[in-house]
Order: sequence, then structure tokens, then C-alpha cells
Amino acid sequence: MREFEKSGPTEAMVRTTTALTIFNAGDKDNVLPGNAEATVNFRLLPGDTEASVTDHVRSTIANEKISIATFPGNTDPPPVTGTASP
Repeated sequence: MREFEKSGPTEAMVRTTTALTIFNAGDKDNVLPGNAEATVNFRLLPGDTEASVTDHVRSTIANEKISIATFPGNTDPPPVTGTASP
């Protein structure tokens, strides 16, 4: 596993990935926005769940003024298929 972690393309095979896909905030270059909104895409590694990732994000941000919501219809990854099957 440590070898996979050394390279970007293979690192995504061993951990949940995060990508900021949409960001909306201010419209002036010299004015701080009063509100900002971001959409973040998480590709969950089997074993992680929507709830575990949401909890991790909340604890990492550690700011109750920032709200976190999941998109309706999101699902947890399916269970890993066993290799001992015919």
C-alpha cells in the first residue's frame, strides 16, 4: 500500500479522494464576500461512508458557522466483492 501512496494516480486507489468542483463567492476583487459556497466531490473508498467522511470534514473545519450538507441521492460505496467466489 505504501508504494501506491507515492504516486497521485495510484494513491486514489487506496484512499478516499477529494475534489473542489464548484466554488461561488464574491464578485469584486477588493471586497470580501459576505457568503461563500462550495461543492466538493468525494470519491469514497470502500470502507468509508458518507457519514464518516462528513464527520471527518466537520472535525477538520471545526467551525460551527460553516454548514455542511450532502446531496440527496448520494449513496455509500457497495461492499467489496469477495475474491473467493466462483
